[in-house]
Amino acid sequence: MKALAWFLLRINTMGNLLSLEKKNSTLSRQELIEMGKTARKERDRLLKEYPDLKEFQKKIDRCLDNAGSSENRMAVLGIMIEAKLKELQDELSHLSFLMRQFKIPNHASDE
Repeated sequence: MKALAWFLLRINTMGNLLSLEKKNSTLSRQELIEMGKTARKERDRLLKEYPDLKEFQKKIDRCLDNAGSSENRMAVLGIMIEAKLKELQDELSHLSFLMRQFKIPNHASDE
C-alpha cells in the first residue's frame, strides 16, 4: 500500500508540475515532452517493481482517457488519490485497532 500511495502522489505531482509549467510557459514544448517521457519511464519502472499495481494503472488510464481536458484529468487524479487515501486511512485505523488489542494484557489467563 505504501508503494501505491507513493505512486499516486508521484503521478499527481508530475501532473501538477506539468500543468503549472505549461501555464507559466517557463518550459519549452520539448522540455515538457521530456518531462512526460521521464514520468512514463518512472511509471513503467514502478510497475515492473510492483506488478500488482498494473490493474490499478489500467483503471487510471481508462479514467484519464475519458476525462478530456487537462483540467478534467487533474480533477480525476485528485478524486482517485482521495479515494486511495481513504482506503489507506481505513487500513491504518484497522491496524491501529489490532495493535491496541494486542497491547492489552489478558489478565484472565494470569489467574
